[in-house]
Amino acid sequence: MRTSWVRVMTPDGGGSKDVKSNRGFVFIPEVGDQVLLGFRHGDPARPYVMGSLFNGVTGSGGFAANHKKSLTTRSGSI
Repeated sequence: MRTSWVRVMTPDGGGSKDVKSNRGFVFIPEVGDQVLLGFRHGDPARPYVMGSLFNGVTGSGGFAANHKKSLTTRSGSI
């Protein structure tokens, strides 16, 4: 499914219009990622991304003996 730009939910979206002095998390899904959508006030014309999903093509997201946790970006930053 292709869509135009969709807003992305995040734990802290910041509060400033000045990007360089803003704060928050910026994790924009990559093209081809599977995401879970919500709709503001149930309106299908107002979607937002609630999060990304593991889908069987990507890694499984961990297992019982996995005690290593990390935040890793596309560029490899942790």
